[in-house]
Amino acid sequence: MDQTPSSSSPRWVAFEVIGLIYGAWLAYLMLPSWALPNALVLVADTIAQLVILGALPLLWVRLRSPGLGWRPILHPLPSGGTRSVLIGWIIGALFFLLVWALPSAYHLPQTTHAPPILMPVVLLLAASLEEGLFRGYLLGRLTLQLGPVGGMLTQALAFTGLHSLGWALFNPLPSLTHLAWAALTFAFALVTGVLVRLQGGLGAAIVVHLAVNSLRYAAG
Repeated sequence: MDQTPSSSSPRWVAFEVIGLIYGAWLAYLMLPSWALPNALVLVADTIAQLVILGALPLLWVRLRSPGLGWRPILHPLPSGGTRSVLIGWIIGALFFLLVWALPSAYHLPQTTHAPPILMPVVLLLAASLEEGLFRGYLLGRLTLQLGPVGGMLTQALAFTGLHSLGWALFNPLPSLTHLAWAALTFAFALVTGVLVRLQGGLGAAIVVHLAVNSLRYAAG
């Protein structure tokens, strides 16, 4: 089955989506602290992820490509099985060890204030949204425009930049440390992108993402 997004949508729509999510995420990060009471932080974070990484990109693609159905936008669909789960947890554990070698500020996922009973849902939601957007839609769309190598590198750069915005704005650390975090994030995006290409779906990539954040949360 062909799992590449349709080529009939506007040529630069993937870059429009990247700009859209960067702008929306930056606006969310810039909200004054008083606007988000502690009791509502989890709710705000969850809604922000759903809107910025899910609803907003899908709505924009639909508006820019009104003739397309949902399936070309959402491909590649998840694939899995025991092998994907095993591969995902092994790779995720390796990335977790690399993250744990960085200073403690990088150890925990951003959403650490959720009640423990809700954390599995929060972590799965974050992993699924990010992999669906970056290794699903963007990787497929950018590959059509830039080729396999260009598409892979561009989605990895976009993923790394989004995950570096908060640290760059609000958590100044020694530059070498921040570069190490960025390099590790870039490598993560490349590895999960390669997994999607090799397996034809998002299954193993979602498991890797879930494993890294779950281990970071459990170890914290």
